Amino acid sequence: MKNYPKNINLNIVQVLIAYSNGYFPMGKAKNNPEIEWVIPNERGIIPVGKVYCSKSLKKIVKKNEFSISFNKNFNEVINNCANRKTTWINSTSIIYSLLFIKWGLLTQSKFAEIKI
Repeated sequence: MKNYPKNINLNIVQVLIAYSNGYFPMGKAKNNPEIEWVIPNERGIIPVGKVYCSKSLKKIVKKNEFSISFNKNFNEVINNCANRKTTWINSTSIIYSLLFIKWGLLTQSKFAEIKI
């Protein structure tokens, strides 16, 4: 991953430019407000209509143990991810991520159904 300059205060336009170029904010630690803007060396792209699923993945999907959604419950998802013992999501990265609400950034979530 490449790093963007650390801890610079960005306005909304600069944040959207960063996101549109593949950068995202990564917090140093849960209780540390510092962030780094990073960009992965490789990006995962799933072409619509050309998704290959292995037999083992198809079996998992057929069991309906997971639900996958896009752009739902953003606040709940980000807060639950941030409330783990170790996480790269801190208060600063949450602030930048809240642009989703105003500017419609795409989120994807996977939930495990817990059966008792």
